[in-house]
Amino acid sequence: MLCWGNNLNGQLGNGSTLSTTSPSPVSGDIFFARVAAGDTFTCGLSDNNELFCWGLYVDSSGVVVENHEPQLLDTELVISNVSCGSVHCCALTEEHQAYCWGHNSHGQAGTGETSAQEGFTLIEGMQFNTLLPGGRHTCGIATDGETYCWGANNYGQLGNESTDGQYSPSLVLSTVSFQKLAAGESYNCAIDTNGEVWCWGLVDNSTDQQLFVVSPEKVSFPSDLTVFVDGRIHARGHVTCVEEYERYCWGQNTYGQLGCGDRIDHYTYPVRCLNEYSDAFNLVVGGNHTCGIGAHYDAWCWGNNSSGQLGDGTTKDSTEAVMVQHILSDSEDCSCVAGRKTSMNLVPLFLLGLGAFFLFRRRRQMY
Repeated sequence: MLCWGNNLNGQLGNGSTLSTTSPSPVSGDIFFARVAAGDTFTCGLSDNNELFCWGLYVDSSGVVVENHEPQLLDTELVISNVSCGSVHCCALTEEHQAYCWGHNSHGQAGTGETSAQEGFTLIEGMQFNTLLPGGRHTCGIATDGETYCWGANNYGQLGNESTDGQYSPSLVLSTVSFQKLAAGESYNCAIDTNGEVWCWGLVDNSTDQQLFVVSPEKVSFPSDLTVFVDGRIHARGHVTCVEEYERYCWGQNTYGQLGCGDRIDHYTYPVRCLNEYSDAFNLVVGGNHTCGIGAHYDAWCWGNNSSGQLGDGTTKDSTEAVMVQHILSDSEDCSCVAGRKTSMNLVPLFLLGLGAFFLFRRRRQMY
């Protein structure tokens, strides 16, 4: 797995705290099947379902630690998926049990109470298919098809028609059922079973106004025929992207993170940027940057580059896609991960707090 960008707390996992503007391998001989990133840390699930974290994070016992290389979390569980928000993470077991840990000042761990930080804790009485931590809140789609959120609710990001925080799962009040979900800093967006997109919470963070809605509202696209029945949806910070046969993004664009070649915010409606990189797929949204995989399975990033999170060997921002150095995969099984100022690529590419990650699967079968 390769990582690049900010490394102040060792979140790149290469044994140092030196930031890098081009991809750097993670220490150790661990094959990661899934990776998730917070503001100052990274967590990864190995191909034998072991959970590792590195950087500045809360460990499974609830203690804040800093490690510059991957460290095994002692959970004694068979974990099938992991996802992280800014300061907390959640994991799902093969039995659909949900566990969350990390900072819990707003009840985002779902334990029914608040605390400075929380260790690995079961969300009792519920089973989930999907869990997505946001800034200081968490949302998930339960096995019964209902969507629940909990944690901070100052902008209505829990979707329960109020702005009161909740320390345990609270039902999202919606007339539709959701199949895909994405959590931003103080909002969420989701794709319903008909392929239409809905958002709630802080849906407009422009400088002249802050518009929030306390229950899901449908997103209007340029064409009424635009649906994403088999699409993917991504959110982080104040940017949302959806993709299937076409890619649309909207939100804050201060650094050009929408990839349209400009710095104009687009909150009113999603935009489809037509350029030679518009076919990039498996997008991931970071704090103020975005990455994706190109048609030839190379990696591209755009937006803020103050910590080298675009991976092009510079710290120059770019409103258009730039190629990440030294990444070219022969596999169609590619994706990214992004955090606030980090990026990663595992042949899934993931955006992290201030950087990105790239994991190479080399056509190896994943379960």
